[in-house]
Amino acid sequence: MKKVLSLVLVLTLVLGSFSFAFAAPNDVVGTEYEDAVERLGQLGIFTGYPDGTFKPNNTITRSEFAAVVVRAKGLEPAALAAKGTTAFADVPAENWASGYVNIASKMGFVKGYPNGNFGLNDPITYEQAVTLVVRVLGYEQAAEARGGYPYGYLIVANENGLLDAVKGTQGLPAPRGLVAQLVDNALEIPMMIQVGYGAQTKWVVSGTEDTEERLLLDDLGFEKIVGRMTEKVNDDNEITLTDKNDKDHVLVVAEDFDSEANFGLKLTAWVNGKDEVAVYTVNETPIYDAVEYDADDNVLTVVAAEDDYDMADDVVVYANGSLVKKLSDIKASYDYAKVVVVDKKVVFVDAYELKGYFVVSEVDGNVAYDFNDDEVNLKDYTIVKEGKTIAVADLEEGDNLFFNKTAKYAEVYNDSVTGKVDKAYDDSFKLDGTTYGWADYALYLEDEELAELTHEVIASMMDEEGTVELFFNRVGDVVLVAGDTGAADTSNYYGLVTAKAEKFEIRNKDYFNLDVLNKEEKVVKYDVLLKDGDKLPTIEAGEVVIVTVDEDGEYDSYSAFSATKKVTTDAKLTDKYVGSYRLQDSALVFWAEEDTDGNSNYAKAEVMTWAEAADEFSEVTGATFYANSANKVVAVVVTKSNADTDPLTHTGLVTSVRKFSSSTDKWEITIQVDGEAKVLVTDTSKVKAVGEIKGTFVTLTVGNTTGLVTKIEDAAIKSGKIDTLSTSGKTITVAGDVYRLVDGFVVYNEKNKEIALRDLNDGDTVTLALDEADTIFVKYVKRTAVASADGGSGEETEKATFELAFNARGNVWVTIDGTDYLYGGAKTATELNEAYKGKEVEFVTKTVDSETVVVSIELAE
Repeated sequence: MKKVLSLVLVLTLVLGSFSFAFAAPNDVVGTEYEDAVERLGQLGIFTGYPDGTFKPNNTITRSEFAAVVVRAKGLEPAALAAKGTTAFADVPAENWASGYVNIASKMGFVKGYPNGNFGLNDPITYEQAVTLVVRVLGYEQAAEARGGYPYGYLIVANENGLLDAVKGTQGLPAPRGLVAQLVDNALEIPMMIQVGYGAQTKWVVSGTEDTEERLLLDDLGFEKIVGRMTEKVNDDNEITLTDKNDKDHVLVVAEDFDSEANFGLKLTAWVNGKDEVAVYTVNETPIYDAVEYDADDNVLTVVAAEDDYDMADDVVVYANGSLVKKLSDIKASYDYAKVVVVDKKVVFVDAYELKGYFVVSEVDGNVAYDFNDDEVNLKDYTIVKEGKTIAVADLEEGDNLFFNKTAKYAEVYNDSVTGKVDKAYDDSFKLDGTTYGWADYALYLEDEELAELTHEVIASMMDEEGTVELFFNRVGDVVLVAGDTGAADTSNYYGLVTAKAEKFEIRNKDYFNLDVLNKEEKVVKYDVLLKDGDKLPTIEAGEVVIVTVDEDGEYDSYSAFSATKKVTTDAKLTDKYVGSYRLQDSALVFWAEEDTDGNSNYAKAEVMTWAEAADEFSEVTGATFYANSANKVVAVVVTKSNADTDPLTHTGLVTSVRKFSSSTDKWEITIQVDGEAKVLVTDTSKVKAVGEIKGTFVTLTVGNTTGLVTKIEDAAIKSGKIDTLSTSGKTITVAGDVYRLVDGFVVYNEKNKEIALRDLNDGDTVTLALDEADTIFVKYVKRTAVASADGGSGEETEKATFELAFNARGNVWVTIDGTDYLYGGAKTATELNEAYKGKEVEFVTKTVDSETVVVSIELAE
């Protein structure tokens, strides 16, 4: 069980309503006592000094500690009422601590000295403090049975976890920080209670032998609620705990509550009469790992641990941020997941595909930069590290960030090993005797520069005396190698043979030609000596070979792929395998499309990666795939594809339409696809006019070879007012029909700006872009009008703050935060540029004849 800081700070105790806003004092921040001091301060059990310090190394008197344990038992009201004469000669009735001493002695927590004194101002020793807390928890009989004071108490305290992280020395005064940790530990230890009476009396640990568990927290006047957190924190700072009877408890938590860390876990919350959480504990430890799901056996595999778990009948599964309604909808694998296992069965899964990868160099605002100054904007992302939420500002240099751009979710995962490279293979290597493979997107970092990790890079590391550090993803593949690469004696590359090998003679020696196209799309011609007795190798144009060169780029040798590592077949760009070979995004593609006579000019082939080829075609109908020893495809020769017969399409929301000039039919269209803007230009031979498409959902057809828009079609849509909306179920009911939002859905407002689903309300007028025509599945939602107070819809004047990016053209348009508006104010385009370009502005808009017009702009404060 792991402690969590208390959160909502409005506590209703016996004395009435208290408001606490207690943060750990500066002199304990960053120390081992910080969490304990903060929680005890919030509960009003143990606070600091008036000057705002806690002084963790100061001693604490016996009277001060008596007050601490009395408060921990929820008996402070009784102590205040009991102020007066005490049984101890050295405790005057008027002393501030007399009531606390009276209650502590009456309850048997303290016994005083044999001379009749209490030792009011004596520093309490380590063993005395432990003894008092053991008595408060009800374990006195168990301690006396183990030898009594002090060793019996120390033994019992150690056995039940009271001394965790408590480092004291017998006979010496206990410092305040240590005492805080001791008391904080005690809050969550099950108390020992009496059961039975007379001869049947015995003491048992609460929660055993059919008794209900009781903690010190239960004595502080709160209601205890135990349940699984089934919904994340909403806009009202509320969470939902579902108890064992399936009853939902909606509770208020503080703004710093870590929703992501606790989502899906069983919590015990102590709440006041206003359903506000004063303190909570986490009752489960989740597993964080990559996972694989076997739908046939309904088994979830935790990849790193190689553990298999059956799915519970009532398992709750979230995938990429959305609740999975049917287990059959779970994908085969996820790169990161939080898994909760109870009684060897999975009861909760929150899984994500994290295909994006980034090595952080520095952070500026919401933007993270890598060592090559590439950037990723992490605004509105949930970022976790070791299961806990962190801010963008918490990212550190060298952090390995894995992310899902659509779900806006990322994990920092820095698992690594250090060693020396022993051996390099095609796509794996040995480090200190252990073999590692690397991911398709793996990088190496040297002298603060990032580059693609290749066989050549790994081979060069073998010549270095120093060590390198390997970083992994959760599947166990290397994603980053950091260290000095040095210079290899030889390196190799994949080349496409452009001409058949023929024998020829130079000065009475036999040679053959090896002509290959490299990844820079250059034909390199080697004259290769035939050794005595060697036959001319069979090397045909159109096949891929591995060419090895020395550090000066001079030819060293070549090798061909074996017949078992080649397969000629059809494939789609979305396929993961061809035969038994794994398709890699980094595989080198030589695209040499056949002409009408069935011939390919290999010397003129275009070279790209398998991932980049998706921009050219979606399917290959004549291709040879080459695999390495690890059965991963490393090269592809494409001679037939659907590049000309099956052009690409983009469906999304049009946010901008611009004509290049009045003398041309060329238009520039900005379309939002999956939340990202694509800027496309029309083919003037196919598209003369675009129509009124701004602010509408369309499907654009794009020629693979030209990249130009050849057709504009209306997307399949449904429009109407929202009857009901379910943010948790991801459904919208419009005109009586229920529509389901697919994974990665995007919601826009009437200004074509991306908003959250929860920003929609019943009665809003929306347009739904269907994932496919005649289905109930929705990819995009656009709010076209906000519900008015009387249930209708109407125009509204809005005011917001954005960054003015640029403005220009025609009737004076302005572009604010990526959206175009017609300008109706007094300034000219030039004046607008001079006054506002690049600055944050506040602007007011109104709708005129369905066009949004900016009526005023002023600098934001």
